[in-house]
Amino acid sequence: MQLTSDNTLVLFDISGVLIKPGRIITNLLSKIVNVSPECIHKYYDTYVLGKISHDEFWIGVKQCLQDEHPKKQNTSINTSIVEQEFYAKQKLNHFVINLAKKLQASHYALGILSNKTKEWALHDIKLFNKAGLNFKYLFISGFIGVAKPNPKIFEYVKSQINKKYKHIIFIDDKDRNLEVAQKHNFISIKYPFAQTSIDIFNKLIQQ
Repeated sequence: MQLTSDNTLVLFDISGVLIKPGRIITNLLSKIVNVSPECIHKYYDTYVLGKISHDEFWIGVKQCLQDEHPKKQNTSINTSIVEQEFYAKQKLNHFVINLAKKLQASHYALGILSNKTKEWALHDIKLFNKAGLNFKYLFISGFIGVAKPNPKIFEYVKSQINKKYKHIIFIDDKDRNLEVAQKHNFISIKYPFAQTSIDIFNKLIQQ
């Protein structure tokens, strides 16, 4: 199996790979707004698929706050401030960012395959662009309407690249996503990287 910049596409997950920490987003939000992750999940799971809007999601979170803290007089949420705090708690993973930049410099096509809402994904992509990364393919659940590990998202990726690449490397931090990707003939690589994975990337960059 010869991987070259002509026949290989490298796809990165966002949360837990390109951005750290890899906390579950609902857990992070629950701490900020003081609402249970379970309640936020009810709305986030549809929001991340693009089935409800940004405003509808926050209306749902506010309802969680009212339901869980009925005696609290002020249950309003300044969504702009909450999102800024949410963004501030997430940082670029410079180890992976630098790897991606080296692959980009070696003329490999790069893409994102991530479960992320439209608005939050676009915020992250701006950060990647500022860091010097330009992803050719963006497979975001909020735009596609399907999320990992649903096999349909991997089928969608393959349909969109239309056999342009013989090999697709997929980097993710969750086994359940990598296992399904592998069944669809992706080369699944888990982050944090094992030494064997680092060796693979070093060979790609040195070609």
